[in-house]
Amino acid sequence: MANFIPAVNQLVSSLALGGQIIVAVLLLAVVLRGKDNGSVEFVEKHAIKLIFAISLGAVLVSLFYSSVAGFDPCFLCWWQRIFMYSICVISGLAVFKKDDSILDYLITLALFGGLIALYHVYLEYGGVAIIPCSADAAAS
Repeated sequence: MANFIPAVNQLVSSLALGGQIIVAVLLLAVVLRGKDNGSVEFVEKHAIKLIFAISLGAVLVSLFYSSVAGFDPCFLCWWQRIFMYSICVISGLAVFKKDDSILDYLITLALFGGLIALYHVYLEYGGVAIIPCSADAAAS
């Protein structure tokens, strides 16, 4: 079963890199051409659907790594998942109800989850721990 985990790692990292390239191209399009281009209008029109698709993918990948690949999430990972799972559920309901007014709540959840993720990356690069990562203790 562990034979396909490297392939999943490659797929997930390629999708993440592809998503970052798309965001960079969209930002460049806004800077160079202003907001009057089709790609920006597409993202604005389908923002909630895109948020749902991305968060659903993140939920499925996190569940794969913890349930199938056997990687136990640390304390900080669980907090990030709390925000990510909430975004997935709320955006899924918003897509189902065709309600675009939920965007402020999704952005707030993403900001809190992002702050935890930034702190987590800071720890991975050797930062001083205020709240420790339990995976560090398990790796020692």
